[in-house]
Amino acid sequence: MVREDTPVIDAQVWLDLGRIYRRLAESGPGDERDRWREKATVALERSATVWRQATLPTALESRRSAALTAPMRSARRWRVPGRR
Repeated sequence: MVREDTPVIDAQVWLDLGRIYRRLAESGPGDERDRWREKATVALERSATVWRQATLPTALESRRSAALTAPMRSARRWRVPGRR
């Protein structure tokens, strides 16, 4: 659940979690990589959703734009089969 008063923090937590899962997918045992990849994709998508839905002051728009660019590019690179 996302609190309405902390969207920037919530989005950053999901982003950090996605990055951790991505590192586990890149360096973990072969039989666990798909599971970590799936978790990373879900967390990065959740971060992007929170950023897109957040009502932010103008001063944070550049941060939103930056946050929506890089992580999702990497998530799309290694989508898990069966996921859209």
